[in-house]
Amino acid sequence: MARWILLIVLIVVLSAGATVLVGMLPINETADTHGPALIEPTKIDGPPGKVVLSDDPLYNFGIMAQMSEGKYTWTITNEGQGDIILTKGGSTCMCTIANLAEGEKATIKPGGSTEVHLTWETKMTEGAFDKAATILVANDPNRQDIVFKIQGKVQPAIALYPPENPIDFGTVPNDTTRKKTLGLVSADRPEMKILGYTNTRKEMIQIEVTPLTDEEKEQMQVKGGQKVEITVHPGKELALFSDEILIQTDHPTQPQVSPSVQGRIVGPISLVPSVVRSHNISGRDGGTVSISMWARGQEATNFTVQKRTDGLKVEIKPADVNPAASDKGRKYTMTVTVPPGTPAGPIREPIVMTTDHPLAGSVSVPVDLLVIDAR
Repeated sequence: MARWILLIVLIVVLSAGATVLVGMLPINETADTHGPALIEPTKIDGPPGKVVLSDDPLYNFGIMAQMSEGKYTWTITNEGQGDIILTKGGSTCMCTIANLAEGEKATIKPGGSTEVHLTWETKMTEGAFDKAATILVANDPNRQDIVFKIQGKVQPAIALYPPENPIDFGTVPNDTTRKKTLGLVSADRPEMKILGYTNTRKEMIQIEVTPLTDEEKEQMQVKGGQKVEITVHPGKELALFSDEILIQTDHPTQPQVSPSVQGRIVGPISLVPSVVRSHNISGRDGGTVSISMWARGQEATNFTVQKRTDGLKVEIKPADVNPAASDKGRKYTMTVTVPPGTPAGPIREPIVMTTDHPLAGSVSVPVDLLVIDAR
């Protein structure tokens, strides 16, 4: 019986000893260390300090332009009886503490203060924007850190209203004019001015610049800006058109804006379909594509092909010679032939024709052909 009692006592002693030894073992180096790092707080003997900020640590800058820099400064004052020590923590923007060298600590004596400067760059960000910087605080029993945050909205330096680029006029009849109004506004510089503008097709596309009226500013919900009126004056050329407008501004980060305009001039000669299109033409055998043309307003219209892709054959023939319809106009068929042996690849050069129609000096027919290598 005594032997059993002695054995039980020995097991208990060994178990207690194992518990003590396990408690003294070092932390397993393979343990998960992906959590937040623990920073040993600086210990200061003596009375505590008290951190007081000059402003809310969250600063909303409102609206800023792309590719610009923002700055904001806070003052940290120590209203306690002991020293406060500040150390830079994590940051997603540039953060500096006055009189603090990189990797050092800043000490604020009772009654003293220092400044914290945050600097950020918007770059090409667009939309909601936020950054933060953390300052670690030692010897304030009520605060271990200060997280300074900046937030706001980033927009292009100069925005278009409506936000449409290119500005599409759609189809414009050549016996009318068509006008569109474009607003140029700057969120960070509502007083932005237009210094000049130019475009290449001055006879067809005319531009006029005036400041936005109060009603227009209210409608666009902006504080200021410029109004650009673009007027298209069609001529006798029935074709697609495009033009780039170069606008010079006094905005320091975007001195030039380049909206473009596009559309199609239509008139008494219409195309059905509006494009000579096929994406399945054999390079070995060639192929043909036909479209209909309706010339209105005179008995007959003569067409002369002035421009086409080398190798293409273009033929135009009357499709309806009914005399009863000749006073209203006439229908024609355009047949485009891709000859055998044409190399594979796209053909997109338009076919340009001159006419004897008094309201249509020329017609440009879009082409979208794809020759495939059929072996």
